[in-house]
Amino acid sequence: MKKILMAGLAAFSIAAFSTAAQAVPVSEMDLDISGLAQFNYSWSEQNGRNDQLDTQRLRLIFSAQPAENVSVYAQLEGTDNTSNGANGAAGSRNAISDGVADSRVVDLYADISYLDWMTLRVGQFALPNSYELNTPEFDLETINYTQGIGTFGVRDRGFMAMGEPTTQFGWAAWITNGSSSNAAGQSMTAITGASNDNDDKSQYGVQFDYSPTESLGLKIWGMTEDETLTSPDVDAYGFVLDWVYSGFHLFGEYNLASVTMQNTAGVTTSDDDLSQAYIHLSYLIPQTDLQAVVRYDWAQDEDNVTNTEGDNEITTVGINWNFEKNARLQTMYEFVDGDDNNNLDMQLSISF
Repeated sequence: MKKILMAGLAAFSIAAFSTAAQAVPVSEMDLDISGLAQFNYSWSEQNGRNDQLDTQRLRLIFSAQPAENVSVYAQLEGTDNTSNGANGAAGSRNAISDGVADSRVVDLYADISYLDWMTLRVGQFALPNSYELNTPEFDLETINYTQGIGTFGVRDRGFMAMGEPTTQFGWAAWITNGSSSNAAGQSMTAITGASNDNDDKSQYGVQFDYSPTESLGLKIWGMTEDETLTSPDVDAYGFVLDWVYSGFHLFGEYNLASVTMQNTAGVTTSDDDLSQAYIHLSYLIPQTDLQAVVRYDWAQDEDNVTNTEGDNEITTVGINWNFEKNARLQTMYEFVDGDDNNNLDMQLSISF
């Protein structure tokens, strides 16, 4: 069934592209090029965490519309300080760690919209359930991602259908490669990009969006993927709230997942219940270019094989200063569970 679905979607995509596969001058392609440079200096009380300046991101963003119903979007990362690099290596801070991407291509997808009620997306993209990964990095109100990124919020390759039947309701459904593991059993999911798939299974997900007012947005989602010899059985779901009113911005997520795996003898080798939640509140200070931010982030892992439980809490407070239209200075202090674990970050962002 999976192969029939994937083959059908691929055939539709190829057919749609072939109708638009004509040489189109750049002047008629509605091509847009933009970018982002970010510089981060971090101080940490944690052992093994270096105080250092990083060229955090050099993002080049391309979007084009070669045909009326076909558009292409791509993001390229010029640094090596996120996936596969300094921040993803052992000894890096968990809040910045970024999984394992197999290239510096962050996003690369095409949207095909020949049907009024549906758009088909094919390629590499952020799954729609994550608020953070679907917010441009320049607009993120904190420097570091929450702890759920890389577990509940990832980028992947596949197909996604989406639509908005009314101004209040929206939906999305996707089939992607899904998570996999390397020879050491480490997860191959990624944030800044995606990882190569080493199994024959896929992930299936669905999401429903509801916006009762212009200032309030809600969404609920769920996804599942079956176990293989190299990757576990995963069932996950979550809820997201986003509210904006008179300078205030309140949003948060609550995510749950069950991750289980058996060996060839049918013995359960891992059985984890993962949960993560955060609440984020910001306020634009009137008659200034300053935004105050506070966020509480909690994550828990219950290991049902060893009957152990671990949880971690991070409270972030900070200030964002938009001192120019396309320039922002962010200062964030993180209070992390335990002794001598706190962190201070400053980040300069320039959009061009």
